[in-house]
Amino acid sequence: MTVTEQLAAKKPLKTWQTGLLAGVLIIGTLVLLKYCQSAGIRHDYNRYLDQWRQILNGAPPWASDNAYGPIHTLLAYLLPFGKMAPKYFMVGLMLIANGLMVYELVLQRGLVKIQLVYLLAVPTNILFLGIGIIYGLNDTLVAAFLIFAVLLMRHKHPFAAGVMIALAGLVKYYPLALLPFIALDERKINWRTIAGGLIVFGAGYLAALAVWGKGPLTAIFFNTTRDAKLLSVLASLQSVFGDGGITGFLIQYNVLFMGLGVALTLLFAWVNRLAWMEGVVAGYLVMLMLYKVGNQQFYLPVLFMVSCLLLLNRKTADRMAVALIPLVLFLSLYQYGYLFASDQYRSELAWVRAYGGFIAFAVNLASVTAVLWITHRQKNRLKPVVT
Repeated sequence: MTVTEQLAAKKPLKTWQTGLLAGVLIIGTLVLLKYCQSAGIRHDYNRYLDQWRQILNGAPPWASDNAYGPIHTLLAYLLPFGKMAPKYFMVGLMLIANGLMVYELVLQRGLVKIQLVYLLAVPTNILFLGIGIIYGLNDTLVAAFLIFAVLLMRHKHPFAAGVMIALAGLVKYYPLALLPFIALDERKINWRTIAGGLIVFGAGYLAALAVWGKGPLTAIFFNTTRDAKLLSVLASLQSVFGDGGITGFLIQYNVLFMGLGVALTLLFAWVNRLAWMEGVVAGYLVMLMLYKVGNQQFYLPVLFMVSCLLLLNRKTADRMAVALIPLVLFLSLYQYGYLFASDQYRSELAWVRAYGGFIAFAVNLASVTAVLWITHRQKNRLKPVVT
């Protein structure tokens, strides 16, 4: 029996099974929210609080090192409800999105072996628990919006899916690069998705400029001038060769190289007739592999996007998801060492901070190569019928 026949023959969940799944998801969500509360305020969330307090005191939102978008700024107005209120909001929305995604996965795939990908990528992954629950960084909000975009695209709401990509881009600008990928499905461009993304992002950004002046532009400029970080191969090259020469050149013009890489990946998706979800994952991985600000929190949404590959119900996407398990495990191991086994790789295991970018680049490159090779081999899987 083919995969398509198996999926067509799969029976819907019974009432008691649906109730049990809902119960497990609700209990799991509440447990994680309690863990989020117990973790308190840590890591970059302290910087968020400083930025939000300045905003409430009348200072310009981008007066300090605020590298984020307008939606991050608006979270300041949750502070009157408590300094943990923005964290609860972001983490809570991510967990709601996760619950909806899991329901879709079980509904579409059942409890099959392929679901091991989700178990490794999200609930047991230390990066998810560390960045998403303990730290509660704004990448949780990006992850939530991206999951909503995927689910809306699956349910034939392309305009709304584009809106969700735009909202993610108004939190942290880089997700906007995923808009053409989610709109491209086997050489067919869904212009409603493009329109939804551009209209909402444009309206949100123009509104921010009208209210706060050139502050949002300052954030974009700040992102282009930031130093290389942690999981970026450029950070490790700096550790070995310093800031001069080719390393300095690559860092200075990183945005151009990253943009070129993403554009070539989009061309690859077009030529090889990638499904929209396959393209999203491929584009995301290339973007992060080339981006100089290699903070591990940028990979949090990737864990969910890898899991979302399973929603396509096709062999190519399943193979992509399995091929990405080494990356998923690497991210979990890296965050375990960062959070529990060292002082964030400063004096303990300091070699990881200095040279970990080389390892991350190798794992990323292997993952990207595997993903592109799998899809390239299958480029003729859906040849048009000649009549």
